[in-house]
Amino acid sequence: MGPQNCKKMVKVFNGTESSLGFSGSEGKMIFKYVRVIAIIVFGIMLSATVGADSQLDGVLGIPWGSSTEQARQIMGANGNTFANKFTHPESGTPILLFKGSYAGYPAEFRLHFMSGQMWKVETSVWESDIPGRLNHAFVDINKLLTEKYGPLSRDESHNSPDRSLAKPVMITQYEWSLGGNAKKIELSKAETYYIKGYKMEGNVSVSYENIQLYEILKKKNI
Repeated sequence: MGPQNCKKMVKVFNGTESSLGFSGSEGKMIFKYVRVIAIIVFGIMLSATVGADSQLDGVLGIPWGSSTEQARQIMGANGNTFANKFTHPESGTPILLFKGSYAGYPAEFRLHFMSGQMWKVETSVWESDIPGRLNHAFVDINKLLTEKYGPLSRDESHNSPDRSLAKPVMITQYEWSLGGNAKKIELSKAETYYIKGYKMEGNVSVSYENIQLYEILKKKNI
């Protein structure tokens, strides 16, 4: 039986897909080792760039309160690609979109700003095109975050409350509260689901929020 192609499909923001092909057992072994090395490197970077301690002084090497230009420079220097700038549909505040990698997985980063300062970062990892990989990503990222920030503050699984879905979607959420609830990290996993005939890819997401800074900026933004 001839060698089988192992393809990794990566969902990107505009709905298109790209693929990386590895042929035969040699390619699969290389992919496995590259993934392990990437996870180890990310663990080191997480400890070095998120903050001097576990109180989350910033995200991805970007200090809280940074301007959009400062954030773009740091993200670019760290090998991420700027993809788009748009506004939040409700608040009208700016969001910068980048593409790069997180814990060794292809990822999208959405940096949220208010009154010109960064207060939130959302990371999405798309791994649902290969069976089992979505859960592997969730386990890998949870391990890294737990090693850095300690025990969870919240752990729950529930079905999505969206009644328009053809069937319930299971959502798993883990949460770390830091600095007396001043900052929050939320790790979540959502299965692939369909809504109005459109396929919504399952993903693992990590949200970093500086709640204390948000409350200050919100008053300025009124």
